Amino acid sequence: MPRSQNSPARRLLVPLAALAMSLAACAEIEPLERTGLYEVFTGHSKTTWCQEEDDGPFLAPGADLVGPNFSLSMRCHFGGTEVPDHVAAEIEQLAELPALLEGAELLINQLAFKPAHEMDAGGEGLEPWIEADGRRIDLDALPIRGDYLAVAVPAGAETVLWVEDQGRAQGIDLRTGAHIDPVEGYYGDPGISSVTTEGWEFWDVELWNGGTSWTVSCRDDWATVERSMWLPDQGWAPEGSAFLEVEFWWCGGEEVFEEVTWTLDVRRAVAVSDGSQFFEPFDWVQDEPEENGWQLTTVIFEVPAQTAEFKVFFTPASEVTEKESGRKFSPNGLQEIVTWEVAF
Repeated sequence: MPRSQNSPARRLLVPLAALAMSLAACAEIEPLERTGLYEVFTGHSKTTWCQEEDDGPFLAPGADLVGPNFSLSMRCHFGGTEVPDHVAAEIEQLAELPALLEGAELLINQLAFKPAHEMDAGGEGLEPWIEADGRRIDLDALPIRGDYLAVAVPAGAETVLWVEDQGRAQGIDLRTGAHIDPVEGYYGDPGISSVTTEGWEFWDVELWNGGTSWTVSCRDDWATVERSMWLPDQGWAPEGSAFLEVEFWWCGGEEVFEEVTWTLDVRRAVAVSDGSQFFEPFDWVQDEPEENGWQLTTVIFEVPAQTAEFKVFFTPASEVTEKESGRKFSPNGLQEIVTWEVAF
């Protein structure tokens, strides 16, 4: 006997067919969750992601930034609409990112575990941010060695990591590793460095007062000449300039000589030349003498930032003070000059 139109089997046929059509339609619908533009993802990795067979490593040298209180170097870079498989296998956060919005790409950069420039300071007081397609994205902290930095941006958008340190910002292109507004002198030649020179000695220097004189001697085995773009008490060097610090020990304490003290006239004692002009010091620091009477002296010059070679001239421009009487004695005639040639 034929089944009735209202039989249970007939009543279930239409809902089951509709459910099948509904499931097929759902399979074609885009997922609702997406990774939005200008979202930033950070974290740490214990391994380097760069692989020889891909374009991960920055090929151009100098994909780094350095300031008074920080340094970082970018070593692995990836860009595209998907996270590379070996990166996803390493970092769960990146592996689980929702698909990007249409027209977006993900830039992923990993910092080197050992930056090209080692810094002594701990990176306090820094202000980092990302600028992508003209939009600023503030970061809570500057990534440290081994960290990764990923950001979703419009495809092809210029994207720069900026770091402001002591009032001056420097940027690094997150696609190419190129410097943006670099501080002249930190990057390439002549660079920031310190040169240790041979020592100096001034024997039997005569200082006179009327018909009375004192003869004194002083020597040390070394001096240093350091080139920098920023100093704690000076700030940043003016545009196009660098600081040159000449540092040495002087026997200026009262403990050195029994009957006199020998005071160096720092302003007149040290001069610097780049071969075409002479530079006089614009500042100097003399520390309090050590227990043995030796006094650390630092003389500061402002020189052209792109000049790599200098001559430093040191002469004992000075006076002697007699401890008992307080009388001052000055050099009689020209004094010996010690010359140091330094190159950075």
